[in-house]
Amino acid sequence: MEALASLRPGEKLLVHHVRRPIHLLARLEEEGHAYALKDLGPGQVKLLIRKGG
Repeated sequence: MEALASLRPGEKLLVHHVRRPIHLLARLEEEGHAYALKDLGPGQVKLLIRKGG
């Protein structure tokens, strides 16, 4: 969330994660950010977040 806070609306952030970040996804939706999630296999998830605003 710190990295996302430094972006301007419409800018994107690519996050590599080891699992589906369920709590983060809910928070992104609450704050109006769009995202795309791709499961790449065990221990590999990519999350592309577009800052809303």
